[in-house]
Amino acid sequence: MCLGLGAAIVLGCATARNTIRVAPTATADSLVLLVRSTIDSGLPPESVYGLSVLRCDTREVTWTIAADGSRRMPGTVIYGRPVPGFPTRVGPLPLTPGCYEVIVSSATSRRFDVEANRTIRVRDTPRPP
Repeated sequence: MCLGLGAAIVLGCATARNTIRVAPTATADSLVLLVRSTIDSGLPPESVYGLSVLRCDTREVTWTIAADGSRRMPGTVIYGRPVPGFPTRVGPLPLTPGCYEVIVSSATSRRFDVEANRTIRVRDTPRPP
């Protein structure tokens, strides 16, 4: 999905060169995102300008980190924790029950649900850029 997130970050509409996964043990209190290159899933993602988590229904951004694309994002990102070279632009806001979408530069976005018991349920179909 091509999406502009205000003046802080604009995510491009290029072919997906990166992938996003939610770690199998992730919870709303410890959301671990695995961001990788599609060329080699063992490598960190290619040039990334930012990462955002937003609510599906309202499109409210709960967390955004952004940089100038000159640094590689680490392959593991924990929601709300600082990522070297990627200053926080928004949030982090608490993850309350509901649907969320993770957007990363040059990646197909990924949706997940936070359940009432704070567990994470990943939706099967990623959303194309």
